[in-house]
Amino acid sequence: MGLTERAGRLAVFGLIIAGMTLCLVRDPGTGDVAFSISWITRMPPVGPFAGYGLIVPVHDLGVNYPPLSILALWASLRLGAMAGLSEVLSYKTGVALFTLVSVLLVLRRERSVERAGLLFVLTAPFGLLLGYYDVVYLPFFLIALWAGMDGRWGVAGAALAIASLVKWQPLILAPVFAIGMLRASRSWPRLGRDAAPVVLVVAVVLGLFGWEPTWQAFRMALHNGYLSGQAVNAGWFVSWVLEAARYGAHHLLPDGGVDMILQDIDPAGAVSGPGAMARTALRLLFWGSYVAVMAVFVSGKATPAAFIRAALAASLAQFTWNVGVHENHLFVPMIVAYVGWAAEAVPLFYLWAIGSLAVFNMVAFYGTGEGLGFSRVAGIDGTVLLSMASVILFFLVCGLQWKASRGVGSSV
Repeated sequence: MGLTERAGRLAVFGLIIAGMTLCLVRDPGTGDVAFSISWITRMPPVGPFAGYGLIVPVHDLGVNYPPLSILALWASLRLGAMAGLSEVLSYKTGVALFTLVSVLLVLRRERSVERAGLLFVLTAPFGLLLGYYDVVYLPFFLIALWAGMDGRWGVAGAALAIASLVKWQPLILAPVFAIGMLRASRSWPRLGRDAAPVVLVVAVVLGLFGWEPTWQAFRMALHNGYLSGQAVNAGWFVSWVLEAARYGAHHLLPDGGVDMILQDIDPAGAVSGPGAMARTALRLLFWGSYVAVMAVFVSGKATPAAFIRAALAASLAQFTWNVGVHENHLFVPMIVAYVGWAAEAVPLFYLWAIGSLAVFNMVAFYGTGEGLGFSRVAGIDGTVLLSMASVILFFLVCGLQWKASRGVGSSV
């Protein structure tokens, strides 16, 4: 490729990224944007470190995010206010910044505008359009996955810890990283060197923000009574079945959209209400599938491709079978699939399928802002078909991991 063509491609790439960012950054996003902003506006003027411990116990605020997300949100609003921006635009500008940093990281590692552009297209609906804060941990999550594949487990563990202290979702992969670290460490001193950065990150964050509010926020995040929080997964399909059984054929008609089923959970953890047995069954399926994924990972060869495939299967097990999963929780497996595809460890089909489900899962429930509006129901709720697809996809990914661990067929 000549110098002129390369410069032209970079110019087109930059203009497209800049243009799409400017078009989407002013969209107000979902109601979660205003809800998250209220955490900072109602925080006493004591700064983010002491303020985190003051807002987490306030029940009506519902602060169940890790401390680093509050730090990033506080910084975005403060800097935006200094620049004369509105609260929403300050929030979205912060999201845009982390999105662009992630794109630049891919551009540096992959040396490909096509791959960097693909990451932007996959993540823009999450952050720039709807305002999800998942993209804030994206740079650290990318570094964690790359470092894990490269065998730099100290960097990988520290980056995963940072990502998980922005939002809890990447924490589901902690056992995959721990197994990778243990298998690579042939001595206790090596294991200590690899684990030290993780301990340091966690210790510093908890020292600044406090152990108690962080633990309280984590418990609140786990204390979710929905079978499915609008995630197109097994819980959503079960919700449709339960509602169809309760209301009859109405749920096969054009106005028969599936709704979230909320369970009552008392402080002791007991669950009651419609679908309580289904909740227990789904949890058992999650833990069974998750343990099976770990077993396959441990029994196979310790390779970068095996690490990525285990991370993909584990994150999909969480999304597909666990209860209380929300529509944005496909972000983690989507990024893992993207990194795996770029490393030729995961076939392109899986990136396309997971990316399509991840993006449309959100669009199905929130539309595209004030622009195009549509109904997801036409004879049957289309999200039911998407939930069926996600269950089948999980088994396909497990098959991919199993065959590759046994050296059967091609891994890509």
